Amino acid sequence: MEEPKHIEIDPRRAFGRPVVAGTSVPTESLAERFRAGDSLEELAHDFRIATSVVESALRWEMSAAAADPPAFFVDHCLGTEVVAERLRREGATVHVLVESGFDEATTDEACFR
Repeated sequence: MEEPKHIEIDPRRAFGRPVVAGTSVPTESLAERFRAGDSLEELAHDFRIATSVVESALRWEMSAAAADPPAFFVDHCLGTEVVAERLRREGATVHVLVESGFDEATTDEACFR
């Protein structure tokens, strides 16, 4: 028997961000509130969803964060080397904005040797 799907990604809901199935509640919102100290029960009550669904959303967010570290776009005029180094230490991908606009080939490896 297949486990029910609690998370869906649909471009018609929340601009394609992961949401709780059948709602427009972004999983990211649940994770942010949980990290801020809200309990599973509080989240379930506030969003009118089952506690097990909140748990699924939090598991989704944790696995997504582990699999895909955040990417940041940094303006080269704002002390890029310092900012990029700090973000890289946190495991983020850093892309540098150049004067002519974002150059997809320009990553932190190319700009910060």
